[in-house]
Amino acid sequence: MMANIGDVDPEDCEFSWTPSTNLDDSASQSPTIDFIENTTEYTVSVSYSTSGLTCVSEASIRIETCEITIPNVFSPDNLSTGGNNTWRVEGLDAFNGVKCFIYNRWGTEVYSHIDFGSSAGWDPGIDGAEEGVYYYVLEIPCNEGDELITDQAGVITEFDCNGMVPFTGTIALYRVN
Repeated sequence: MMANIGDVDPEDCEFSWTPSTNLDDSASQSPTIDFIENTTEYTVSVSYSTSGLTCVSEASIRIETCEITIPNVFSPDNLSTGGNNTWRVEGLDAFNGVKCFIYNRWGTEVYSHIDFGSSAGWDPGIDGAEEGVYYYVLEIPCNEGDELITDQAGVITEFDCNGMVPFTGTIALYRVN
């Protein structure tokens, strides 16, 4: 995060970010967020003094978080698995316009959906998909600015967003009788 102060020399200003939780330096112009679990709104207060006069300005920024869980295996047609009959990505309902494309091992598209987050997911029974490994491409829209993605291993990837963030991987479809 960075407080944009225009033509004013940052050395002549005092910065105060609240809450200071998870910030490396809450008194700097551009603190770094270590990690946040929940959506948090930060407020920066900037004080500028010159010739005995002080000007104070405040601005807020909301950092949103969401958790997306992409399954890599499922077994449709197995009544004992409960809700495992479709391939659905939890957490995508927070995004409008998620594109999903699924390809078989020969690269033939077997499924596509333009607003996958609001869909019921991929039902391979409808598409006649056989047991095997499939390749998926998810394109998740993001606003302008930086997006940080943390995977299950804790690896953080930063995207300079202005459009879609792609996620790719494989899905194993098992049929159990």
